[in-house]
Amino acid sequence: MAGWRERYPGVKVEALVAAGRAAKVLIGMSHTAQLVVVGSRGHGGFAGLLLGSVGRQLMHYAECPVLIAHAPAAGRNGEGPAAAGPSPLGVAPR
Repeated sequence: MAGWRERYPGVKVEALVAAGRAAKVLIGMSHTAQLVVVGSRGHGGFAGLLLGSVGRQLMHYAECPVLIAHAPAAGRNGEGPAAAGPSPLGVAPR
């Protein structure tokens, strides 16, 4: 989340560390959220079009909208958003 708070100061960002299976924790958080945002693993090609197990469970059981963000492909030289690190994972509070 480094840099994003400064870039978008009007957006409330809250960090939370929780123990448990990702899907179960995020589904629990969805009860009080406006939106759940998860990243994809970015396998690329056909595999990149598929949902992972966490995304699939959220799509079926979350009590708020779910956005699964796929990072754009890196540039030819390995630079760009996909090369910058993992996709974000977050929950927007209601």
